[in-house]
Amino acid sequence: MRNPRSLALACCSALLATCGGDPAAPQVNNSYALTGGSPYPERFMVGDQVRTILVREEFRTGADQRGNTCGLTALVFEVTNGSTVLPTTIDNDNNCRLYVQPVEAQYPRQRFQCVGALGVSNGGTTEQFGLCPQGASTPAFENDFRSCQALLANRRVRLTSGNEGIMGDVLMDLDAEVDMPGVVTIVKPSELPTATWPAAGDLDVEWRGLDATSAVVMLESMSADGPRIWCTPRINGQVRIRADMIEQVMFRTRDARVRIVALRDRTVMAEGGARAYRLSGASINSVRLQGRR
Repeated sequence: MRNPRSLALACCSALLATCGGDPAAPQVNNSYALTGGSPYPERFMVGDQVRTILVREEFRTGADQRGNTCGLTALVFEVTNGSTVLPTTIDNDNNCRLYVQPVEAQYPRQRFQCVGALGVSNGGTTEQFGLCPQGASTPAFENDFRSCQALLANRRVRLTSGNEGIMGDVLMDLDAEVDMPGVVTIVKPSELPTATWPAAGDLDVEWRGLDATSAVVMLESMSADGPRIWCTPRINGQVRIRADMIEQVMFRTRDARVRIVALRDRTVMAEGGARAYRLSGASINSVRLQGRR
């Protein structure tokens, strides 16, 4: 299982107002209003139900920033433990939150639901993922595809899950398509995969990429348990991370990564029409910032 730092990976049926709707019409300009919220749960209460499935492509992965991965992120759980990781600083103007601990560490403490067999079909290829918890364990909610070739060539993905006779399976009636947004190209803080932290000031993040309905920008320490700043931009292609938030945890002295997640969202009903699922195509890119020593 990939380190859940990233995503890896707040959309619950109790908070559907933030989930966005079906994909919007294609955009012709990089700068436009984004209507959806983050798919990665940050704050939740006991009784909330998270139903989020992402098909993701991620560029500039690995220690040398030369890798590419594609895969599936399935966050399908009942909240049995309320949020314990809360933001220490909130910037409402830019919609950014500073956390000194990983928000995703809260996920395994929840009750993950059984998704017996989730099929992902794309460009003539199909992969199946079994996502049922075994005993008290958390299922591998991050799963990689065998390659990115089909996803890069075919930007529409079909997600299916039927009745496979698996006890406890909650998702037996999913058959929906997900469109991928345009590939993210980073403009600032650097077009290069690796750069050095600016000496001072705000960190302006800019990117190009069309057809997204929502986006998340993450400034993450390269250490798994380090601080992070999560922003949910209101305008596609730009967000500003304030200098005071950066200085609060001495980010400039750390090796860090700016990850931009562009999402193309839709909402469908499943579980017999009782639950709303957020389905997203996610294009992810990043730039590594080397700490100033």
